[in-house]
Amino acid sequence: MSGEPLIRDLEPPYAPLLGESPEEFLNSLKGPSWFVVKGSGSGRPRAIMTLLHGNEPSGFRALRRWLASDPTPPVDIHICVASVEAASTPPLFTWRERRDGRDLNRAFRAPYEDYEGSLAKEILDRLLKLNPEALVDLHNTSGSGPSFGLAAVVDERHKRLSSFFSERMVRLGSSLGTLMEATVDVFPALIVECGGVPDSESDAVALQGIKAFTESESLWGGPETDTVEFYEKPTRIKLKKGLRLVYADSRSDEADLTLRDDIDRLNHGVTASGELLGWLHGQGLDALLPEGPAGGPALETMLRERDGRLETACEMKILLATTRSDIGVSDCLFYIIPSS
Repeated sequence: MSGEPLIRDLEPPYAPLLGESPEEFLNSLKGPSWFVVKGSGSGRPRAIMTLLHGNEPSGFRALRRWLASDPTPPVDIHICVASVEAASTPPLFTWRERRDGRDLNRAFRAPYEDYEGSLAKEILDRLLKLNPEALVDLHNTSGSGPSFGLAAVVDERHKRLSSFFSERMVRLGSSLGTLMEATVDVFPALIVECGGVPDSESDAVALQGIKAFTESESLWGGPETDTVEFYEKPTRIKLKKGLRLVYADSRSDEADLTLRDDIDRLNHGVTASGELLGWLHGQGLDALLPEGPAGGPALETMLRERDGRLETACEMKILLATTRSDIGVSDCLFYIIPSS
């Protein structure tokens, strides 16, 4: 694709755009939008990404509240609101990507041929030219769950970024085509899962983190990061293409895999060995496709089938479990990290 830029540069003052609610703010945007909040100093700018997924609104809601406070950060803050069309499709903040589009946060690698690829390339080019001190990319988990940072690189700088939002951080081992992966070799970049979409505290996590990230005189000074709880590379569990998924409180004969309809409850805390996750049908464990680090644990050491039941085979941490079948089929069912 070629032609006019897809991203609209918005000029201050921003107050007239904010409206009386996040919905009014969203409706005032006509597409992917870029804000610059001028800082009081001349240090390297910082960057914030929101709404790469249109159904993950905590970062966007927190951004509105932060802009409404008329902040003066110590350095310039560049902000991109990306999937405005997806978020604006009724019901608002429900659709992950555009109708007939694809996941924007899987489009940050060549080829950049369709709309999502063109938008991803434009975002990436702007950020690489800007070369910010750091980038935080704000998301929600679709099911209930705690906040945590997702990093491609684990070092003190990324732990520090995570500490602004959460005391939990996970190393992401998969190559998915995310914005973080495309930029982390140039400047520190962190995905922040602010908590679940259904969880009331997720917006507060996003706002607190935005304030800390933007208002710190120095990103890399301050308290030690030893309190950040770190989890090594998780295994991503997908349903094989073409298979059917439902969520229910008992086995459904209408699907190849039935997951329990409260599985997102397991995003909190540690899950014991033998926990019921759902029910497998004719294909058994072959219905599942694990994507994990090279040399990582085999699927059969983490999950098992017993009398048609899908169970955990060891104690583990479960992340990003969703109860939305469209996301479960198109993206993944959940991530798992076996306890050592």
